[in-house]
Amino acid sequence: MALNAHMGPYSLRVQIGTFNYNLRGSSQYDTPDLQPWLIPTVEEDPDSGYSTTGGPRDAPDIFAVGFQELMPLHMGFLGTGSLFSTGNSSSSDEEGGGAAGQVLRDTDTEIRRAVRPHSAVVSGDGLYPPGGGPEGYTLIARENLVGLALFVYARERSGIVGRVREVRTNRAGTGIFNLLGNKGAVGVRVVLEGSPNVQGTGKKDAEQVLTFVCAHLAAHDHNIARRNTDWKNIVRRLVFPPDSVVPLPSLQQNISSEREKPGPVDLDKLKSQYSEKGGSKSKSRPARPLDDREHTLYDSSHLFVFGDLNYRIAVGIPPHPALASSSAGSKSTAPLKKSDVAFKVVMEEWETLAAYDQLSTERLGGRVFHGLTESPLGGAKFGPTYKYKVDKSNKKAQGGKRKSSNSTGAGAARKPKSTLADVGMLSKKRIPGWTDRVLWRSWADGKDELQPKSAGNVDVELYRSIMTYTHSDHKPVTALLRLPALPMNGDSSSSSAPLIVYKPPYMTDASWRTKRALGTLLDRQVGFIWTALITAGAGNLVAGLLELAVVAVVSIWWMQRGSGQGGNDLAYWMGRLGGSP
Repeated sequence: MALNAHMGPYSLRVQIGTFNYNLRGSSQYDTPDLQPWLIPTVEEDPDSGYSTTGGPRDAPDIFAVGFQELMPLHMGFLGTGSLFSTGNSSSSDEEGGGAAGQVLRDTDTEIRRAVRPHSAVVSGDGLYPPGGGPEGYTLIARENLVGLALFVYARERSGIVGRVREVRTNRAGTGIFNLLGNKGAVGVRVVLEGSPNVQGTGKKDAEQVLTFVCAHLAAHDHNIARRNTDWKNIVRRLVFPPDSVVPLPSLQQNISSEREKPGPVDLDKLKSQYSEKGGSKSKSRPARPLDDREHTLYDSSHLFVFGDLNYRIAVGIPPHPALASSSAGSKSTAPLKKSDVAFKVVMEEWETLAAYDQLSTERLGGRVFHGLTESPLGGAKFGPTYKYKVDKSNKKAQGGKRKSSNSTGAGAARKPKSTLADVGMLSKKRIPGWTDRVLWRSWADGKDELQPKSAGNVDVELYRSIMTYTHSDHKPVTALLRLPALPMNGDSSSSSAPLIVYKPPYMTDASWRTKRALGTLLDRQVGFIWTALITAGAGNLVAGLLELAVVAVVSIWWMQRGSGQGGNDLAYWMGRLGGSP
């Protein structure tokens, strides 16, 4: 059963996940099991709002997996490629890239390992159903910016890989100086050829364009205007020119998806199979742009925007009238105090708190995420995704091997319901909020603004947060969406894609290339200095800064003391710098 009522014909099933990883994506930390996040299961409490009612689900056609704060910042600032490269990094087999590149490759491996036994996990008994077997997913594109990373995969059984006609990627930094990549967005634009045999009719539907944007906006509850400005800059600067095309994925399957005999899943065997077969290189298809236009985010059949958007529960201001009237649990339109928020969180009054959501208020006011919509927070039945106390016990022991702590893999018993002790407690240092979100717009939504409680013409099969992760102060979110059916095109060999008719809210920034290049230069400089300080401090930034301060003090003292012959080296060198003979 979908969260919105109108279930009908569809073109694709797309699953989107977003997770602020709390800088834990390096070899010094154990890797948490990604399966509970990426494969929704049927074993959870139906009253929680997380249950995938209606029985086991088929694997999605496309996975889009986004991370924020994936790796330590100094590692992310150093980047994965050349300073003067376009920055497009679509290949999972890309060599080099330093420590950041290794983190991205490891993350790609963990994602594909997690989703491989999909049908056995969702079955509830650890058995592959008749006709089932391990799933193979091909990486269509990857893009990253400092701690932001976006991976887009296509299911091999669905035949999506062969329908990919073009892939473009880009990035836009909106952090320090409105240029650095500590905040910003990365995007992937995919053009898919129409399905050749829609629902067995022998007819072909139109091609479609899917644009995925993973974003990390300005922090702190009071920075609403700054977050709105971040969105404005993302719309203006995250564009897809012809030279942003990347090689198309290989048609050769890296990992076979042959049917396995029904029975309990040996996850270690699957991981071994992935390591042996998935590591082999395969030649990508050439990258050729289909046109010479610079496409905006809205030049899409379906636009998805997700990530740590950092909007919180509003304190001290009344809710938006449309939100107050749509909230069944809201009995007052009076502003909330911080103590009110804490009490309502304890009482799990999600619908009431959702009426005070900053993002919804700003979106309905026409100030951000123009034309986009989402599954209503009140109907999603899960609480704020930020800010939780962090379990810091998963740091790897000295000399230990990197592991995937997979205690909840396929065939293993899952907890039926998490307790507060399992999921962590909300921190009192920050105002909580649904910071981690998934929004979208489809061509089928027309040109009008969507109503507050409407998900548009996209069917939402599932929208949930996963509370069991405790290594981050955020909880990851996943959404499973059914995209509306496309116009039929008879037996024609091609058809232009239907596009969103909503007018983009801002014009493209003519200097976006210059700003991207300058931001990359600043990122690399910050990364080099930061890494040098950490190296000097034997892995500790504070120790590195103290060591730098000591060296500076000693150097100044020595120069002031002179050479022991009454001279003053400091005065001498200052004079030389001033041009004195």
